Amino acid sequence: TLNFGNYDPLGTSSLDSVGNLEYFCSQPVPIVTITIDRGGAGSVLNRRMIKPGGHGTNVLHYNVYLDAAKTVIWGDGSQGSRIWSTPNPAVRTRINVPIYGRVPAGQDIGVGSYGDTLMITINF
Repeated sequence: TLNFGNYDPLGTSSLDSVGNLEYFCSQPVPIVTITIDRGGAGSVLNRRMIKPGGHGTNVLHYNVYLDAAKTVIWGDGSQGSRIWSTPNPAVRTRINVPIYGRVPAGQDIGVGSYGDTLMITINF
């Protein structure tokens, strides 16, 4: 879960959050890859949270990233996004993978709760 907290449309700083994905391999595998879909948006480059029951301007743009600097969009490999991968992952060890999120500053939105659901796929 990424929880961005309260967004201030008049604020000048982006809202950042870090979530965690954990996986466990009980058998040796040659590679693990993790993709994240587009969510409710039509593009990994333009992910958006919506206000339940909202229409039109009730959209809050955000994205998820592979790196703490938030320069590499985590997606499904389309539109320049990248897929997380690791060859020969540790066996019988819980592996933690951080998910970095950012809501850019300067979005004119209405008051309320906003959300999106992303599907994460782990292939091994």
